Amino acid sequence: MNRKLVRQGTSTLMISLPAAWIKHFHLTKGCEVDVNWYGNDLSISAKGIKEKKEYHLKLESNLDSVIRTLISNPYREGYDIIHITFDSESQYALLQKTLSTRLIGFEIIKREKNHCIVENVTEPSGDQFDNILRKQFLTIREGIGLVRNRLEGKKDFNFDDAIEEIAARTHKYDNFCRRSLIKQQTKNHPEMLWAFLSHIQHGFREIYFLNSIIKDKADERVLMLCNDALKTISLIEEMYFERKVENMIELHKIERSLLHDKVVQLLTSNSQGAYVHFLLNSIRTFYLANSPIFGYLISAQQSFGPSGKWK
Repeated sequence: MNRKLVRQGTSTLMISLPAAWIKHFHLTKGCEVDVNWYGNDLSISAKGIKEKKEYHLKLESNLDSVIRTLISNPYREGYDIIHITFDSESQYALLQKTLSTRLIGFEIIKREKNHCIVENVTEPSGDQFDNILRKQFLTIREGIGLVRNRLEGKKDFNFDDAIEEIAARTHKYDNFCRRSLIKQQTKNHPEMLWAFLSHIQHGFREIYFLNSIIKDKADERVLMLCNDALKTISLIEEMYFERKVENMIELHKIERSLLHDKVVQLLTSNSQGAYVHFLLNSIRTFYLANSPIFGYLISAQQSFGPSGKWK
């Protein structure tokens, strides 16, 4: 809806608020509202009054990946209460595992025979987005380092259990950041950040799948690809947190070098082509994250001052 600006005094402009919105939240003269500025957008929300969004779903599969997807997406989309119908105890067990390993602040508050209610008992603050994202980058780099150790032939460690725990953390952090973008609206151009999060998470998934096929010690050229993966994700991290737009040039150089030099030679002369496949996919997916984050940084220039703080 459109509203015309009305002058109040010498320097203040005002708009009227929709009557239906005021009535819905029982607002009167003197009530406070939250006003937030995101780039070209100005949002006004009823302070302290938040309606809980509810979602209903039925579990019809015993595949853990299906159940994780069904539960994680309403969480990401900002729903506060999820009513879940299930057919078996195995489904319920997978639901419990998903809540404990993939979601922050969601718990089962009520259970009947084939139905339960999941609710956010603690809603993390949207101000934690950057802190959680830092943990995400740290965890991804930890996972790449772990796989590199395995490729070097180290055997005195339970790599499978360790990578599972790391993967669970990456999913938990990724889900939180996406929920924050939708629910808290603390970032400008959330659609670009959503795409950015997708690339770094899917880039790590390639590392996760690589771990599951490692049987032989890799040669030095494959280990160098691990270093390229670490360098790529580190450049992306710097690009976001330090706003180093110039990192995009280095990322393009790495990607071009991989495609035209290193990978072609490795795939045609090396018996460890499967290792190369997953490492290449990981690096290229991390590389793709530079495009949405570059767009986000450009859009954020109007909201950030020279010091990097909000104007």
